[in-house]
Amino acid sequence: MTPQEIAEWVREEHLRVHKAVYELHAHLAIPPSGAGAMWLTNLREGFAKLCTHLRNHMAMEENGGYMKNVMKHRPTLSRKVEKLLHEHRELDRLMREMDASLAVSGAITFSGTEFRG
Repeated sequence: MTPQEIAEWVREEHLRVHKAVYELHAHLAIPPSGAGAMWLTNLREGFAKLCTHLRNHMAMEENGGYMKNVMKHRPTLSRKVEKLLHEHRELDRLMREMDASLAVSGAITFSGTEFRG
């Protein structure tokens, strides 16, 4: 991919991530009074969708040439790139922990209500 194509892909992926965050936030904002199993299933699916987009985005930045181009054209940003790489690793660790928690739990308590999946 050319640097312009990479930048466009990153912008588009930002939009997909923001949409997934918005959808997940909207889902969490109104827990249902019934149908808790479906709500929990949808929560898991929404979180998985968000994780997929975030991991795709991080992989493109790290392996798809985006960060390499930044470092090539702006070497003074190396510390910021290293910080971003650290943040990617930490975010991935947190997503794995949350995903594991959602996957193994037969029930979660949210806003004082227990939901069983």
